[in-house]
Amino acid sequence: MSTPPQTPEQNQLTDSTEMETLHEHYDKQIQALEAAPSQEGKTRFILKMVNNSEHAFDVSEHSLNLNADILASLQLSDKDVTAFAQDFPYVRKLGSPSKTMYRHFIVFGDQTLGVRVEFGLRVNTSFGVFTPTIKPVRTCKVTSTGSIPIACTARITRALTTDPYSFSMVVTLG
Repeated sequence: MSTPPQTPEQNQLTDSTEMETLHEHYDKQIQALEAAPSQEGKTRFILKMVNNSEHAFDVSEHSLNLNADILASLQLSDKDVTAFAQDFPYVRKLGSPSKTMYRHFIVFGDQTLGVRVEFGLRVNTSFGVFTPTIKPVRTCKVTSTGSIPIACTARITRALTTDPYSFSMVVTLG
């Protein structure tokens, strides 16, 4: 038996339900990663990508050491959601000066339609009378890079206030 054709309203409802299911799936994974302790000497970074646009985006460039499986999981179809997590070395000795822990980027798309996502962690140290003041500075940025602009936003959704200053961010396209 064949199924009757769906109306545009029914298609939108199906698309909306699928997006909600994707969001729930990745939100649960992200919550589990945020709840799990980082490895000793590591700071955890979590990125959630939400593509609300009608365009697909492949990773075209990055500054990370990613294997083929991770790169494949970062490919964004239209109306898609994905997430990425990585632990970076966090080595900071007591009394050490300000230091960039990591700074990376991922470019999605191409010269026509693309975005550049930048993220990083720098720990600034100022020396007080009795103890140093340590302030984490997180980079959380997305920029439309193609000749056709795309609406994009980035925001930090969770940030630890103590060592190792792990954080999560969400990038929304479209």
